[in-house]
Amino acid sequence: MTTDTALALLAEAEDAICILSDSIRDRTVSEYYSNLCDRITALLDSGGWISVKDGLPLVGMSVLVSEPNRPVEKTCHDGRDWVLPHKSKVTHWQPLPPLPKGEIK
Repeated sequence: MTTDTALALLAEAEDAICILSDSIRDRTVSEYYSNLCDRITALLDSGGWISVKDGLPLVGMSVLVSEPNRPVEKTCHDGRDWVLPHKSKVTHWQPLPPLPKGEIK
């Protein structure tokens, strides 16, 4: 996730909260927004790496994974485990970066 994407998500969430009337806005919405801000900040601070303890990618989504004493690998999660040719000990993952824009020379 890029900084611009994270800031756009925060702005959208803030706009959605502001649209809610005072009678609907409650502590739950404030807690949701605060949690969202904390998670995006943590993601940016981590360089984009997400601990498997904090969540897993969507089933079949290609991601980069990090394991102790192994090079970073591209794989996906099948809903039960990581699709790797070895017994995995994945600790962190992150979405693939966007493809380059323009002509590749």
